[in-house]
Amino acid sequence: MNKNEIADVLLEIGVLLELKGENPFKIRAYQSGARALEAIEEAELARLIQEEKLGTVKGFGEAL
Repeated sequence: MNKNEIADVLLEIGVLLELKGENPFKIRAYQSGARALEAIEEAELARLIQEEKLGTVKGFGEAL
């Protein structure tokens, strides 16, 4: 799975949460996480994952 596929899944989760009537902040968290992933270069993303520091990216918190 590449970063764009993961971002698409996060966006889909956001849509499903919205349809379910979930908290708007939770929905926006998934949308923000998707945008954050899309903005990161593949090499940088691989480094963050390897160092287990993906949670340090703004918009991609520990809950995601």
